[in-house]
Amino acid sequence: MEEFIKVIGNVVITKIYNDGRREVVWDDHNLVVNVGKTILAKLLSHDANYLNDYISTIAFGTGTAAVTSTDTAMQAQQFSAAVTTSYPAYNQVTFSATMGATDGGSYTYTELGLLSASGKMFAHLIVSAITKSAAYKIQVDWTMTFP
Repeated sequence: MEEFIKVIGNVVITKIYNDGRREVVWDDHNLVVNVGKTILAKLLSHDANYLNDYISTIAFGTGTAAVTSTDTAMQAQQFSAAVTTSYPAYNQVTFSATMGATDGGSYTYTELGLLSASGKMFAHLIVSAITKSAAYKIQVDWTMTFP
């Protein structure tokens, strides 16, 4: 019998307007980069050099170049937010972060990264442009599934 472990990341970005309305503006998969796969392997083995590589941050940026498996950093990081974690199913973990209405300036965000506590990139994606406004918060829910 043969079994494969696969990681599927899905990112949902929601604008939460000050009046309570919610608008999902992105719902798609991401790329788990090579460093992210290394982090998984090293954390499973309790490698002392990777103990601070648990996921801690979602970074927001303005980069627009296509992501690749060899990415190690954001193209143009402008803001980051600490994550909270939840476990919606036995084989899933969701990392959630919110950019408040008054956070993040007035950038047009096009890039997200899932980063470890030591700053290593786990996953990366380019999204449709989201111009930040004080009229709404941006909530990101980044779910990793191990099917």
